Amino acid sequence: MEKDYSKKTEEELLEELRNESGLPLSIEDGASLDDEGKKRLCALLENLKSVSDRDAVLMRFLTGSAGKDEFSRAFPRFFRSVSGEETYFSVFLVRPESGKESGDSVLSVLSGLFPAPKNLISRSDDSTFVVVAGAIDGEASDTAFMIRDTLSAEALTAVRVGHDKKKKGIDTLPRSYSNARSALLIADMFALEDGCVAYSELGLSKLLSKVPAEDCRRYLEEEFDGFDFSSISSETMNTINTLFDKGLNIAEAARELYVHRNTLVYRIEKFEHESGLDLRDFDDAVRCRIGLLLSKRLT
Repeated sequence: MEKDYSKKTEEELLEELRNESGLPLSIEDGASLDDEGKKRLCALLENLKSVSDRDAVLMRFLTGSAGKDEFSRAFPRFFRSVSGEETYFSVFLVRPESGKESGDSVLSVLSGLFPAPKNLISRSDDSTFVVVAGAIDGEASDTAFMIRDTLSAEALTAVRVGHDKKKKGIDTLPRSYSNARSALLIADMFALEDGCVAYSELGLSKLLSKVPAEDCRRYLEEEFDGFDFSSISSETMNTINTLFDKGLNIAEAARELYVHRNTLVYRIEKFEHESGLDLRDFDDAVRCRIGLLLSKRLT
């Protein structure tokens, strides 16, 4: 960049700098830059572009299109600070519900939570941030909840955080990134309400996400004889979810719902009459769970 600075006008240099930095930079009327001033502009441009290039290298490494050597050359301080194959890493994808609008405030908070050089923060796309953390205590799920709660309190932004378990060694980062990305995609696919989505805890959703949509539709039609899961009332849905959460234990589910045991049994029998599924039976409960997930996916 610096070798051909003399071929560009002041305005061309400023235009490049405006494009790279996003700042409305200008030269005062009547002022001009000498050769030294142009050199400084070029050096600033080169530095800005190198930062952009490093972010691109990070994303290429995480997506498997760049090697570890290229990654280490782009981030020498990170590599020095987390050297050794015994270091455990976590990858978090943080997506604000408001999209690009809250990007600056989210980036500011994340930078405070995950300072350099043991952590890396970049954008995986216009509305999602990727955090590579090499210095967290506890489980990745605890950190995910901390990210969500801190951004809610300090950036006044609701976010969804996708993540994988902590894994040992830098070579595991691409896999962790892929799993964190899959966690967000699956959460969207099945309209999951959780603000923090752990890939390792997605269970049936992980499996059913790989089934073609047409096969899902055919299964619902054949298995449930036209019963529409989307027609389930909010009260019944709350009953079903509570029963699942309590391992199909009717007594515990009734206590959680603050209803008499007989009231819960009445609700279960009413749902059985409508759907043909007896939630007290394990096989029917599994079929119900699958039906609910597939119905959400096709909505």
